[in-house]
Amino acid sequence: MEHRLSLLEGSTRRGEILCQDEGCYITYSIDVPQWDDGVKKVWLCSESGGRMLLGTLIPEHRRFRLRRRVSHSTLRCCGMTRPDFGTVNPQALSGQWRSLRTFHSVDPVLSEGVTANPHGFWRREDQSLMLRFPWQPGQPVPLTSLFCFGTYQNGWWQISMAQP
Repeated sequence: MEHRLSLLEGSTRRGEILCQDEGCYITYSIDVPQWDDGVKKVWLCSESGGRMLLGTLIPEHRRFRLRRRVSHSTLRCCGMTRPDFGTVNPQALSGQWRSLRTFHSVDPVLSEGVTANPHGFWRREDQSLMLRFPWQPGQPVPLTSLFCFGTYQNGWWQISMAQP
């Protein structure tokens, strides 16, 4: 089975991690455009606080690439059964954003929109709810019913609204 995780550097989305479940192992693959010079450490992270160093992105022909096979037991030893996202140089990670898979709302429109867009993140900020979805111009806008609350920035469609 195959799924994808967001690859973040701070609040900037840098691409995706392709995850291929192969029984006792998962192969993680990253192939993204190089965004600056140097090497970058990639960590797998879970909402419960688990972290595991996946490896180092190496510049290769103007791209960053990494491929690693990890056992499910290694992930469990690092405090997670399934990572929620990957992060580059985690000291830059705000730590406040949570996977939309952990978001629950009694509002049926909001719940339906979040379920239809599971690759996003959420957090509460003062009296607001912030939702963030990977998005590029030309793609359908996530949660079109809340379009007037959204803005685009650095590969994200972000919605800020009063807490429901």
